Amino acid sequence: MDRDDHGCRHELLRILKTIIKRDYLLRFLTSFHVKHAFLHYIKTSRNWSGENAVGEHFLGFMRALQAMLVRESIPHFWDPQFNVIEDIKQYVCLMVYGCAIILNNEQVRNTLLST
Repeated sequence: MDRDDHGCRHELLRILKTIIKRDYLLRFLTSFHVKHAFLHYIKTSRNWSGENAVGEHFLGFMRALQAMLVRESIPHFWDPQFNVIEDIKQYVCLMVYGCAIILNNEQVRNTLLST
């Protein structure tokens, strides 16, 4: 995954898991959910080796995650007919709101990363 980007994707996934574990509104997402959303994101993303790649892709992934949650679907990466968030759909509104707070508030992002 990281052969050409000096560990950027791996680092970003680690950061995403940390934030989602610490955020009260996103706590319903598991590592399984995040990994499938992340695999879909990296499939369509470019420029992983730039100086600001982790920060730019963090915001890009959070926007992509929010869009998937609005659609109430994170397809399984290898079997797209299976929706990996089917079992937590009742929490989608909370998670969309959680994504919006993280995307729109740098102080919240910094707090989640520093604790």
